[in-house]
Amino acid sequence: MSEAEETERATLEKMSKIWVGQGFEVFIQPSGKLLPNFLQRYRPDALLIKDDDKVLVEVVRKGQRNAEERVRRLKELMVNQNEWRLEVVYSGEDVVSVRRVAADKILESLRSAEDLLTKEPRASLLLFWASLEATVRNLFPNQTSRPQSPGRIIELLAGSGEITPSEAQSLRHLMRLRNRVIHGELNAVVKPSEVKPMLQLARQLLEPRLE
Repeated sequence: MSEAEETERATLEKMSKIWVGQGFEVFIQPSGKLLPNFLQRYRPDALLIKDDDKVLVEVVRKGQRNAEERVRRLKELMVNQNEWRLEVVYSGEDVVSVRRVAADKILESLRSAEDLLTKEPRASLLLFWASLEATVRNLFPNQTSRPQSPGRIIELLAGSGEITPSEAQSLRHLMRLRNRVIHGELNAVVKPSEVKPMLQLARQLLEPRLE
């Protein structure tokens, strides 16, 4: 195994501990049987699977030739593949820890999302998810020091009884919309009537932290 391959492998092993902790089933260098049909002959460095959250992982090494081209080709293959999202991991970089944000700042963010709701619902949706993750980080500080996937956020809220099964289902719908928008489907239809109840839900989750 070359030095570059060893570096890539070490990065995947380091990240795997985090992914497993987030509840993912991790497949490093997945076999053809595990790959979705749209990938054809392309093999990602890893697959992450957990309920509705399915992730293709591409490791980019410092100085790697054609790295940008590989990522571009993978994104092209994923066009219209709404069940999957791409996560690019840069080997040699530290895994980022995310600081908690004060509850009043999160409330300001939720208000901004509400202001955007009728004018630009897609932007409102993305700001809602950022605010919801910040809220969950306040509710579960010991489990959310790292960036959290949308699926993991829902899992934490539902598993702790903070939200009802129907609210979890509504969040999963918005999660799929969020994934489509954030990965470039700019014409995705986001209905304010679907986002507004979840903004209200986020406020309710935040209220105990404002007292």
